[in-house]
This record gives sequence, structure tokens and C-alpha cells, in this order.
Amino acid sequence: MKTKVIQQFTAIIALEKKHDKGNSYYTVEFDDKGLFNSTLYILQTIEEKFGEVYNAEFIKDLKQAIETYAVKQEDFCPAYMERELVNAIEKAESFEDIQFDEFGLFFFSYYLNEKIKDRSYIYKREY
Repeated sequence: MKTKVIQQFTAIIALEKKHDKGNSYYTVEFDDKGLFNSTLYILQTIEEKFGEVYNAEFIKDLKQAIETYAVKQEDFCPAYMERELVNAIEKAESFEDIQFDEFGLFFFSYYLNEKIKDRSYIYKREY
């Protein structure tokens, strides 16, 4: 058997934040297309409902949670995971109310729920 990589996948999610000294860009890099698409979809869902309220740490931790969940699940299905995460987002009244573990994705609570509740992931203006 012969294999050849034709093209590597590399993408970033950049979070632009404006402050009194100009703009800052925080980036999270992806080398897996599925991981990138799932993370982006969840971030877009949050942004549509609550605005861009999250910080770069949230993006990094969400990426890590999705990646780890995919590895640990024996029969991983991205569509199921995304549907369950979107259900949790739609149920929440605010970003701080999101509780992923209520929807059968208990693994996400370890990474995300505590920091969501204590507002660690809320973007704070620098001025």
C-alpha cells in the first residue's frame, strides 16, 4: 500500500477584541477538519443566541473537550454530540446558564461547566 498526503488541513479561529490600545487577536489553531467544524458550529450557535461573550480560553477548552470526547467515545458520532451541545445552548437563558452535562454529555462538565458558571469564560474588556 502507498499513501500520500496531498494537502494538510490547518485552520484557525481568531477572536478579535477591541480595546483602548487597538485590537488584539487571540487564535486557536486546528489541524483536524472535523474538530474545527464542530468547534466552529458550537461557537456560532452560542454567538447567535448570546453574542460573542466568550474569551479565548473558552475556545481552547471547548476544542480540547470535543477532541477528548471524540477519542474516549467508542462509537463517536459528531452529529449526535453537536445536537446535544446545541440543545444545551438553546435551553439556557444566558451563557452562564449553559449546562452541557444535562444532555448525556457528562464528559463536558469536567472541562466547561464550572468555568461557565463562575464566569471565567466571559470576555472582559481591557479598558
